[in-house]
Amino acid sequence: MKSWLFGSVGLLALAAASPAFAADLPLKAAPPVPALYNWTGVYIGINGSAVLSDKRWDYFGPLLPTGDDGAHNFTGLFGGVQVGFDYQVGSWVFGVEAQGDWGRARGTSDSLLFANQTNRTLIDAFGLINGRFGYAPNNALLYVKGGAGVVQEKYDVFATDTGITFTNASETRWGSTVGAGLELAFSEHISVAAEYNHVFLGSRDVAFALTGDIYRIRQDLDVLALKLNYRFNGR
Repeated sequence: MKSWLFGSVGLLALAAASPAFAADLPLKAAPPVPALYNWTGVYIGINGSAVLSDKRWDYFGPLLPTGDDGAHNFTGLFGGVQVGFDYQVGSWVFGVEAQGDWGRARGTSDSLLFANQTNRTLIDAFGLINGRFGYAPNNALLYVKGGAGVVQEKYDVFATDTGITFTNASETRWGSTVGAGLELAFSEHISVAAEYNHVFLGSRDVAFALTGDIYRIRQDLDVLALKLNYRFNGR
């Protein structure tokens, strides 16, 4: 009986002391809530691009015959820079970007109208000026693009057997663009993007030097790019 009584008193004393003891223990801080990535700000960067071009040549004189003179598809590698600005509202991001690239993409095809004649195209530079709109729940931004593209091109016609050039021309051609991409921010200032753009360059009649030949050249351009950006924003 005495042991039961002493045990009960001990339990009551321990229960009474427990709140005071708990009050003396240090409180553990709650873990911080991670901040969402902020895409608002200016960025600059470098890129590497692969270009696919589809060219179709139609001959319009002054010689005969006229008509379809062949087509050539070709690819090339380019490198360049980009600069842009993004503004984020909630999870939506609005932005503009300008990109310039230099490299070499060249294609040839045998003339369908004239024997011993080869038509050749060379692209050595292109540029893109686009607006973009995307969704960014955090540090991943999925976006679509649209705007204008410009391509610097050279053309020539040469003898297939000797390589001697008959005539040549050059032009700077503008067209509209559409595209899409995914950008990931790996740190406060560094992001990497992969994107695709299609440039609608349409048809244009090109006058060639020396011979006065007129070719209607139709074309489109596809651009696949990997981009590394430094962003002047942050969390």
